[in-house]
Amino acid sequence: SNTGGEFRLNQKRLAKLRQNTGNVRTGGSGTQRRKRKAVRKNASADDKKLQLILKKNNCNPIQVDEVNIMFDDGRVTQFKNCKVQLSMNSNLYAVSGNPKEKTLNDILPDLLGQYGTDFDLNALKAQAGVEEDDDIPDLMN
Repeated sequence: SNTGGEFRLNQKRLAKLRQNTGNVRTGGSGTQRRKRKAVRKNASADDKKLQLILKKNNCNPIQVDEVNIMFDDGRVTQFKNCKVQLSMNSNLYAVSGNPKEKTLNDILPDLLGQYGTDFDLNALKAQAGVEEDDDIPDLMN
């Protein structure tokens, strides 16, 4: 009981309260305690923002089996089984999927199979800066 303005606390209860309220305050001493820790999902939020931007730019999905992005130094970033969205008015292309880094020599057999004999191999080599390679046979007419 309180006598003469003196206030006594049960020390066991006070220790238990301090243990339960350790790091759950979100602000200063006058704010409410949080009941449980909030879980945030950033990856899905970023994906939703990207989809919203693509929708605003009128991007439409197209059916593509493979995307090859060729760089000047002979590297190729290849996407297989990817999702491609494009907007011709905005000149915007969005490619999503799992990329693989390859060299131009690695994908040449696939390119030759796709384009046939009309494929200008020398122009592609010159553009990529690849030197003449004996492993790649010349095309026969």
